[in-house]
Amino acid sequence: MANGADTFEIQFNFIDHKLEIFSSTGQSASFYLYDGLSVAEFYNKLFDNLRQLKIDVLIVDRPYSLPDHHPITIPFSQLTDYHS
Repeated sequence: MANGADTFEIQFNFIDHKLEIFSSTGQSASFYLYDGLSVAEFYNKLFDNLRQLKIDVLIVDRPYSLPDHHPITIPFSQLTDYHS
């Protein structure tokens, strides 16, 4: 699950408008959530922070519970159309 930490926790801090990651090694990372943050920016910031903490996870980078004919088939890391 993680190379740098045995366990980690991701929290949405809605008071300070940021996402926070805490590892079992005592390290942490965070980034601010702001109006206009696209799905791609969120996804890429999340993985940048996880890499900074040496946490290696695999998350499927695309919608998978939508019908085949659904228009959203773009990977999350590239999805810039949705940003509110």
